[in-house]
Amino acid sequence: MEAARLKALNSYNILDTLPENELDEITLIASQICGTPISLITLVDKDRQWFISKQGLDVSETPREHAFCAHAILTPDQALVVNDSTKDHRFSENPLVVGDPHVIFYAGIPLVNPEGLPLGSLCVIDNKPNQLNDSQLLALKALASRVVLHFEMRKKIADLEASEIQLKSANDQLTKFSYVLSHDIKSPLNSVGMLLEVMREDHAEKLGSEGLEQVEMMEECIANLQDLVANTIQYFRATTQTTREKTTICLDEMFNNFRGQLVEPLGATITWPDDLPNIHALKVPVEQIFSNLISNAIKYNDKPTPTVQINFQEEPGVYRFQVVDNGQGIAESGQHKVFELFQTLGQADRFGKKGTGLGLAIVKKFVEETGGEIKLISSPGEGCTFEFSIRK
Repeated sequence: MEAARLKALNSYNILDTLPENELDEITLIASQICGTPISLITLVDKDRQWFISKQGLDVSETPREHAFCAHAILTPDQALVVNDSTKDHRFSENPLVVGDPHVIFYAGIPLVNPEGLPLGSLCVIDNKPNQLNDSQLLALKALASRVVLHFEMRKKIADLEASEIQLKSANDQLTKFSYVLSHDIKSPLNSVGMLLEVMREDHAEKLGSEGLEQVEMMEECIANLQDLVANTIQYFRATTQTTREKTTICLDEMFNNFRGQLVEPLGATITWPDDLPNIHALKVPVEQIFSNLISNAIKYNDKPTPTVQINFQEEPGVYRFQVVDNGQGIAESGQHKVFELFQTLGQADRFGKKGTGLGLAIVKKFVEETGGEIKLISSPGEGCTFEFSIRK
């Protein structure tokens, strides 16, 4: 019990800290309510009681063996009231009674944390016999609860700050890894790809048909690795996205850009409502969500003319979208995998390339970045419908 209590006390990191105004105000109020010259917030350490706040006393700690509060924490569910310590066999010869500060009257309320462990007490002290009425004791208990609440809030703030430091460190490491992928891996891959292209174009006769076939296989492997690196970098950027500044996005302009840059060059069509409003959201995540979903809808499509239809609905606090395609669809047994990192269904796209298992994981990350949710509705041969929301 005592080991657990001391561990709990130390978890708050409040021993030997500087005075805090809120706690000093509590001890001042306690003295005023109870009419005592001394009021303390004490923390009972292993060998001492330390005063995190004090009124009417100059010392900052006393030995635990002399502490009234060490007795108070033995019954954490009730107050310890000593009306006249000179007549109490437990305290009559106590150095704090027979000498300064002459603790004749003592009333202490244990400071009990949410786990039921007493950390110390809020107490009032007089150098003459005294007593408290029910209203004064009730007020003292309320102030003690306020002290514990202050300790809990202080601890939570410290935990949040520590978490932010850990998160920043993790983000820094991911940023460094992204840099390594981008510069130390992506560049050599590009160089190898260029060398293979030179070999195929300038040395075709020497390589022969078998050699050319092997070069083409290597080019395909390099292209797949390049896609994997590019998507991995994009995923890490989605994971470490820090900007929270929303901006106005013209959906009609964005979809027109996709039509010219992405859809029509692949021989597909795209439609969306004529009356789309401008939305206020995080621009980069929104663009990446639609870019990935539209690209997938076209690439993983077994129809001669892939079609993509975008639906929109505005609701209080949220924008809702659907990206609907006429592709081959996904069986229910595989739908749970599509948003998982590095998980693929083993299907090649219409150009014969297999996915990296990152595209929809990136989409999910970006949707979550906007405060929304995403789900897939599909069945084999019926195409896919990706429904997602973006918080306003």
